[in-house]
Amino acid sequence: EALNAFAEDVYYCSLEYGPEDVRSSVGYYNMGRVFGGMEDNKKATACNDMVARVWHSALIRVVLGVAVGEAGGLESAPPSELPIGR
Repeated sequence: EALNAFAEDVYYCSLEYGPEDVRSSVGYYNMGRVFGGMEDNKKATACNDMVARVWHSALIRVVLGVAVGEAGGLESAPPSELPIGR
């Protein structure tokens, strides 16, 4: 039941903000915890990897002012801030 609730959270946050937004990452994190509790390590790792990728990109953009490009390289990005509390 919890897994369905967190999956729904990811779905609606992804529709509103995008699947790689920090606000969507909370659902991925919670899904990873549920999968970990079920000892489904492959799915738990996949969810946790997504959380790490999302936060890595967000923090690189906010702290260093660069974005990770499609090819994996760094490109200049406009200053931004984390959308926490919005």
